[in-house]
Amino acid sequence: MKNVAAVCSEEKIHVVLDNASPHLSVETVKWLDKQNGRFVFHFTPTSASWMDEVEIWNGTFLGK
Repeated sequence: MKNVAAVCSEEKIHVVLDNASPHLSVETVKWLDKQNGRFVFHFTPTSASWMDEVEIWNGTFLGK
């Protein structure tokens, strides 16, 4: 995220994440607080099995 912050000039950056616990670790929360609302995290539902299909598609078509 530090690299994204460094290269993106957008006022708000929306990030879509799964519900893994590291995304809300103490360190992450502290870092987000320092960003003054510039980053907005959106979490997928824990039952979002369709995300596997999206990840497969991205790996197949965008990973080349």
